[in-house]
Amino acid sequence: MPRLVSLFVLATVGSACTNGPYANPLAGNWRVDRTVRAATADCPSLSLPPLTMTLHPGFAQEIDLGPQQDNTGENDIAGGHIIFTTSELAIPGTSDTLVVKHDLETQQNDGDHLIGTATAQGVGPRVDCRWDMDVIAVRASR
Repeated sequence: MPRLVSLFVLATVGSACTNGPYANPLAGNWRVDRTVRAATADCPSLSLPPLTMTLHPGFAQEIDLGPQQDNTGENDIAGGHIIFTTSELAIPGTSDTLVVKHDLETQQNDGDHLIGTATAQGVGPRVDCRWDMDVIAVRASR
């Protein structure tokens, strides 16, 4: 009987000292930078500030973008992809809104970078404008 108790205590102490075998490497804070690659003709230039993104894989709200999060769009972590939508005031000197759809992908052997694309679509007076972007996310903290 003492051997069984010793094994249980050792297993409990061992798992308490680590993040456990199922800790998700995506969890934590990320800085998301977007660079415009292409834009619809006659649309204003666009320079978006970095986003702060917190990932909570397996929780009810897996992606937290704060006030810029657009919950009407897809916000999901699935199959190595982080897909989310933001609503942003991004055109200087206007109150025009953009809806930006992001698709980031994990990089093999690298837990500190995500790479992908985003598409910004104008709303209201800029509805005919579209901006295609390259996106890089860098881990800020775990």
